[in-house]
Amino acid sequence: MTLSCDRGYSPGPRRENCGQPAGTQTAVGILSFFATKLITSGGQGGALIADNADMAEAVRDYREFDCRRDRKARFNLQMTDLQASVGRVQLSRFPDFVRKRQRILSVYEEAGLPLLCNHERNVESVPYRAIIRSENAARILDHLRISGVKAIIPVEEWELLSDGDAFPNAQAFSRQLVSLPIYPGLKLKDAREIARKVRNLL
Repeated sequence: MTLSCDRGYSPGPRRENCGQPAGTQTAVGILSFFATKLITSGGQGGALIADNADMAEAVRDYREFDCRRDRKARFNLQMTDLQASVGRVQLSRFPDFVRKRQRILSVYEEAGLPLLCNHERNVESVPYRAIIRSENAARILDHLRISGVKAIIPVEEWELLSDGDAFPNAQAFSRQLVSLPIYPGLKLKDAREIARKVRNLL
């Protein structure tokens, strides 16, 4: 059995005691380049990271179906040249994206917002979301929306796929969590204004 790791949210983070990037301890790592992830290729798509050359070659073979005569099952899952170009630029800018996200998160922290953060000393993290927990989550979302700020509920109650009463903690999170904007293009002055608005609603 081959273990794989979903690295859709974790390119970049690493833990000091193992020296490896998060998600590389398994034979296969899977990255997502969807528009809302840490880096994008301009739409759908992703990458597979493997520590085994045979595994990597098998995946390459599986995604290229044209002009093959051996009748093996394959799919046309290749990334377009345009997506690859966007992805290469995104990869080159990734360290800058991380720094910008960290600065925005610092603005929210300095404003005293009740963020759900992991500050383990031996973990070098990359902030994908800036999530606050509040009993006033619905009110905060409404006020931000009226102000033209796009914030979301990171886990909606309908995503529980079951009666919420069976999962009381998850149900509570769906009613109390708000994910604030933290995308790299957000200006720090706008992040400060968002923090001020949220602080006034807590």
